[in-house]
Amino acid sequence: MIRRKIRFLTAIKRGDGHDVAIDIVNRVTKNYKDHGIEVIYLGENQSIDNIVNSAIQEDAALIGLSSKNGGHIGFCRELLKLLKAKGANYIDLVIGGGNTINPIKDEQILMGMGVKKVFYPGPLNAAPEFIYTNYHNDILEEELSLDSYAKKIHEGDIKTIAKFITILENKALAEQERQAKWLKLSRDVVITNKIDLDDKLSAELIRIDKYINRVNGCIKQLEPKQGYVTGLTGKGGSGKSTLTDLLAQFYLSDQDNQHKKIAILAVDPTYTKSGGALLGDRIRMSYPDIFDSNILERVFMRSMATRGCPGGIAQAINDSVYVLKSAGYDSIFIETAGIGQGDDAITKIVNTSVFIMTPEYGDQINLIKNTMLYDADIVVMNQMDKLDAKLALTVIKRELHGLNDNIIGTNCTKNMRDKGISLLYQKIKELRH
Repeated sequence: MIRRKIRFLTAIKRGDGHDVAIDIVNRVTKNYKDHGIEVIYLGENQSIDNIVNSAIQEDAALIGLSSKNGGHIGFCRELLKLLKAKGANYIDLVIGGGNTINPIKDEQILMGMGVKKVFYPGPLNAAPEFIYTNYHNDILEEELSLDSYAKKIHEGDIKTIAKFITILENKALAEQERQAKWLKLSRDVVITNKIDLDDKLSAELIRIDKYINRVNGCIKQLEPKQGYVTGLTGKGGSGKSTLTDLLAQFYLSDQDNQHKKIAILAVDPTYTKSGGALLGDRIRMSYPDIFDSNILERVFMRSMATRGCPGGIAQAINDSVYVLKSAGYDSIFIETAGIGQGDDAITKIVNTSVFIMTPEYGDQINLIKNTMLYDADIVVMNQMDKLDAKLALTVIKRELHGLNDNIIGTNCTKNMRDKGISLLYQKIKELRH
């Protein structure tokens, strides 16, 4: 059996500022037993449109809504209506609201309109227990009908793109499982000097190979168009998500990019013990609140977990880029998870790599040991409003003198008027052309 990673999108509805309950749910769910769930957190004050569009792009199995100030019945009704209108009523909805939701009257109405479960204050494992029990399955037993996928991906169908990226992530899990089984078999041969390929193991390897071959067959039908890939990397807390959001805003505001599409792949770490993840990069994204729906149709964002892949990238990142290029996305931004000194994997899969630093990089020896400082196409000293930031930027320029002149200072704020961020966008555009 290869367990499918359950993707659970959580959000606090518009007009509701209470985040304590949803924070607890996020923490407990991602670390649930040995079967952690991948939680995609949107944050508070979320509109129905953004919740639904995000859930579709993330290919979430279900949406978890937090409501503390009331208004939950009307909000849920409109959210379910929009899911149905977009052909996405395969995404379920659960809600929790403490004492705001009447356990008799309100719950009956909510369940009647299609809400799958209503949660109240109680055991911390109630939500993850429900999710794991009802949405856990074996990816090898899922019906995999890929006949029309290539055509729909070429047409830019968002639901198909999102579902196929999930299938690519499942394929990576299958490849991992296949490798583990063959490795165990090889070790057994060394110890016993004989091959013990029993019927059960043989049948499972055949199922895995069949699954992988079917997915690879669909990939071969794709015809990628020209697309430019930019990778943003750096340690956790350096401002990668905020800069990614601002670069997306510059791209969408650029008259040269009218009618062109942009994609964002944002990676966060998987927890080794549970296998779960908190995919929280969407909480930093403000572009959905700035642009109208016509422009937002040109944006696709997907949160991904590393799932054991080193270097701050995801297992299925290369295949996902291939799919997005085939769907006609002109520019693709990859934001890695936080990285260490020797993590430079992003440089091998992008056209332009951007290394984001902060003034607190350590001493001279720590600086020299950082491989991305020398491998990146652009080095950004972020948070220039901090003490000693100008001195840190001067040290970086001196260290890279004659090696890299693309060194930029930025201020990590939600401010498109920052000259450094404008310069960063123009530098990426210049390197592309």
